[in-house]
Amino acid sequence: MTDYYLAICASGHLIDSDEVTVTEQINKDSFMQKQYPRQNYNVSYDFCPDCGAEVLTSCPECNSNLQIEYHGPPYPEENHIPSFCYSCGKSFPWTATVEAEKQREGNFLDIDDSEIDGHFYPNFVYEINLCYKVKADQAVLVLN
Repeated sequence: MTDYYLAICASGHLIDSDEVTVTEQINKDSFMQKQYPRQNYNVSYDFCPDCGAEVLTSCPECNSNLQIEYHGPPYPEENHIPSFCYSCGKSFPWTATVEAEKQREGNFLDIDDSEIDGHFYPNFVYEINLCYKVKADQAVLVLN
């Protein structure tokens, strides 16, 4: 088990990671792993090279380092980025971006297909409801 400090942009792109666990020699024959928190973990980027968002190395709420436990080969990837701070429990800025991309539940027009006449209108109602689910609100208004 190894802990990593992370540098992540406000949009959720992994910029850099730094291993926290350090192996220390106790005497000439034995070694021990210890974790040394690096309060000054900095990266060479202030802004994300992919999207231009600010790069964060600590929680905006409590100032704790962005940190995860990672057990895989060799370094964490973007799918290992945490959504919430391990110290204060607040959600990170990129969590709102992920939540905004989720689809809505339900339909805008709750009409049974048997109540609709013709060949055009059932597909039309389907398109309106599909636009509503993916949050294409302007398209829903125009189609409606």
